[in-house]
Amino acid sequence: MKKRALFLTLLLVGSILAAPILLPADDAPRPRVISLAPCLTETIFRLGGEKSLVGRTSACDQPKEVGKIPIVGGFGKPSLEKIASLKPDVVVATALADPALRTTIEGLGVKFLLLPTDSIDNYYAATKALGEVLGLEKAAKAEIQRVKSGLAAFAAANAKALRAGWRPPRVYLEIWDHPYMTVGRKSFINDLIIYAGGKNIAVNRDDSYFNCSEEWIIKSDPEVIICPAMAKGRMADVLGRRGWDGISAIRERRVFIELNDDLIYRLGPRILDGVALLRRLIGIDAFIAERRLDK
Repeated sequence: MKKRALFLTLLLVGSILAAPILLPADDAPRPRVISLAPCLTETIFRLGGEKSLVGRTSACDQPKEVGKIPIVGGFGKPSLEKIASLKPDVVVATALADPALRTTIEGLGVKFLLLPTDSIDNYYAATKALGEVLGLEKAAKAEIQRVKSGLAAFAAANAKALRAGWRPPRVYLEIWDHPYMTVGRKSFINDLIIYAGGKNIAVNRDDSYFNCSEEWIIKSDPEVIICPAMAKGRMADVLGRRGWDGISAIRERRVFIELNDDLIYRLGPRILDGVALLRRLIGIDAFIAERRLDK
């Protein structure tokens, strides 16, 4: 009986191993998607849905493979003729320069999804929605968990640093200099600064972005100044601003320009890279390493 049972078991296993493995056909129908926002385009690639992407904007420049995909216009400013010619099933956007375009696009029989990415929670919602559109729900769930876990790890490291004596430095992040513009607490960039171990000097402003006076910046005395989009060679301009010589960041030369501003301004799959960049600039990573708090 034992030999017979063993024979039947081997026969069953052999038949299973010999059976063909059924995988989804590579040519299975996929939704045809046009993305009108760089962060959504990056998310589509992150989820593995690039084969569904049939159109993008000129601002959608990452990852590098996106260069093979047709351009339908500028960021939030698509050409209706180009959209129609690509016969999409779905158009996704974070915003439109002319909100009335949505009605026109839907009039073509195309589904339109407005997926704002003004907060980290918005990124999770946009990722979930894209996963549903692309039929990649598991990948979307994994991406959301990846980002949540990464941010939680940053927060845990910050808590450990605070217990060891870290004091979040005052941070002024300059969006523009004519006129001066920065971020308030409603901007996701404020959250990135917090995860990076800093304190936004405009944390009490109930705005996302706002123009500010030079006097206010000087009075706030930032200890770190970050100008992500400022071009190479402009450091002297910042250090030489009249009346700024008393600011802590200027005196201590803790001013940072010429950065990969997409990592900070574009809320997408590279959000953890953006926080990591800010952590290096603000200095918490060096503080943790010096005290071996990461051991």
